[in-house]
Amino acid sequence: MHVQNRSRFGSPLFAPLLLAAGLTRASAGPLPCAEIATEQAVSAAIGARVAASAPIEREPGVTECSFSRSGTSGNAVVSLRHFNRQAFVANPVARTLEGYFELLASAGEEVAGRKRESLSGGPRTALIAGNGQWLVIVQRPEGVVRVLVNVPGRPVAVAVARAVAD
Repeated sequence: MHVQNRSRFGSPLFAPLLLAAGLTRASAGPLPCAEIATEQAVSAAIGARVAASAPIEREPGVTECSFSRSGTSGNAVVSLRHFNRQAFVANPVARTLEGYFELLASAGEEVAGRKRESLSGGPRTALIAGNGQWLVIVQRPEGVVRVLVNVPGRPVAVAVARAVAD
């Protein structure tokens, strides 16, 4: 499924900052979406029933999943990428879990032209407001998750961040 983002987060300038080349090791395949966030958790977070796409391995160590409202075609409301240790160890810029989180959060701030908001009470999390969507970055024990939330409102972004963090 192809999802077109029209905000500043979906701009071509953002992609190189997120992936930063150098992902070369073989992978065991994509991580199941339900291990990153479940349909039930995302549905509860946005207040509407969603269906998850099949996971796609974009690069070794990088899994992409999207969640679309039921009954719509290709209209993702939550799109995420999970970067595991394989992705950031091979990265020439940020070779640690903490460094990769910082790389994604700093790139988000630069593209959005806004500072991140930290979320307390769980794993390290950054929220960055965009034009009609939110960028959420969560540092989990096994990797970093970058989420685009195409539903307006900070409460929805916080709820999605909590769903991904659990």
